[in-house]
Amino acid sequence: AFMKVIETADVFLTNYLPSIRRRLGIDVDDLRDRNPNLIIARGSGQGPKGPDAEKGGYDGASFWARGGLSAVFPEGPDGWPQGQPSPAFGDVMGGLAIAGAVSTALVKRERTGEPSVIDVSLLATAMWQVSPLVVAAKLFGFGRLPAGDRTQIPNPGVNTYRTSDDRFISLILLQSDKHWDDLCERLDRPDLATDPKFADSAVRAENTSECIAQLDEAFGSQTLEYWRERLEDFSGVWTPFQTLTELYE
Repeated sequence: AFMKVIETADVFLTNYLPSIRRRLGIDVDDLRDRNPNLIIARGSGQGPKGPDAEKGGYDGASFWARGGLSAVFPEGPDGWPQGQPSPAFGDVMGGLAIAGAVSTALVKRERTGEPSVIDVSLLATAMWQVSPLVVAAKLFGFGRLPAGDRTQIPNPGVNTYRTSDDRFISLILLQSDKHWDDLCERLDRPDLATDPKFADSAVRAENTSECIAQLDEAFGSQTLEYWRERLEDFSGVWTPFQTLTELYE
């Protein structure tokens, strides 16, 4: 009955280990004997090659720990690595990669007549997500992402600010000169726009700690709800840090 379904299927998706696929007779050659046009997608912990290809994996291990995601987050106060922040954290990303690959394979088959075998591993998905940091780690010689000092960020327009009700705002003004005057007006601090120490991005970088302190004071003077209204039509990019309950609502 299973192979009867395979004969008319477009895609076969599995996360069975290679040894299980061989034992059940559902490996690539077995399936292609019944359907030469079948697209086969395989999800795994470590991928189809190498010494760990036959080993299982979960996202807490293959993605978060081995894949380097934990190295992006600061260690706990006792020196232990951070745990994965939510269930299926890596599974969701791996599933997204598989969905994109299957969609691409369907288009490829339509245009060329050639079916694909797709392999997506939790390990490779994690490594792709942190690939810029992997390169940086090799260049600059660090094994974990160093803890940053938010008061030393060269662009004060790219930072996190606390409101008076202990909520947080992410401000992302990559082109800070474009938005600076308007931001200062909305913060009720027009003096910051004309202050020679903060007049453009170059001098703000030179005086970044002082500038960030001024923005801390401004954002900290009002609640998040106040800033929602004040920044509603602000052309720069900003957003509150939302709770899970707020996301649900």
